[in-house]
Amino acid sequence: KPKPKPEKGWLYITSYPRYAKIYVDGEDIKKLTPEKLELTPGKHKIRLERYRRKPVEFEVEIKAGEKLEIYKYLPLERR
Repeated sequence: KPKPKPEKGWLYITSYPRYAKIYVDGEDIKKLTPEKLELTPGKHKIRLERYRRKPVEFEVEIKAGEKLEIYKYLPLERR
């Protein structure tokens, strides 16, 4: 008998500026903001990177069947 699949949760991630590269738990997932991610429940480390912007790192806690919306501002790099 197949085991029931663990339910997923969703992370809607937007940033200013847009088109920041998204890393989930250290892995480049080949997606850019704005993006809707389907993630397993629990804690995940998210990192956003964009040219000439300071990378932003934060942790999210995903709950099964729930939707989390996050907006992040990436500050300019000082030259």
